[in-house]
Amino acid sequence: KRTSALPDLVQQSYRRTSTSMAAKVYSDPNFPLTEDGRVHHLNVKPGEVANRVLSVGSAGRAKRASEFMENVTVIESTRGFTTYTGLHKGTPVSIVATGMGTAMMDFVVRETRAIVDGEMAMFRFGTCG
Repeated sequence: KRTSALPDLVQQSYRRTSTSMAAKVYSDPNFPLTEDGRVHHLNVKPGEVANRVLSVGSAGRAKRASEFMENVTVIESTRGFTTYTGLHKGTPVSIVATGMGTAMMDFVVRETRAIVDGEMAMFRFGTCG
C-alpha cells in the first residue's frame, strides 16, 4: 500500500490541478489562446490593445507613462506583463511593461500583432541590451 506525507487537502488540490491541466487541449499549442480569445502571456484579447504600442521594460515606467493618458484600463498577466490602454491627446495608445530580455519582447510583438487588426506601430522606450 502506498502512503503519502502530503496532507489530504494538498493531495486533493494536486489531483484537481493535474486533472484539469491534462484535460486542457489547445487548438494550436504553439500559440495558445484562452477560451475567450486572450493570448497566453499578455492576457489580452482583440480590442484591448491599441494599434500604437509603447514598450517599456519597467512596470513603474509603464505606470508613469500611463499618467499622460485618459480613460486608462490596466490588464495584468500572471506572466509578468502589464498593459495600459487609453487615449493620449485623443489617440488610442497601449503601453506594455515587458520586463527584461529579448524573449519577453518576442512575446509582446507576436501576441500583440495577433490581436491587433490593421496597421500597427510599436516603439521601444528604454535600453535594448
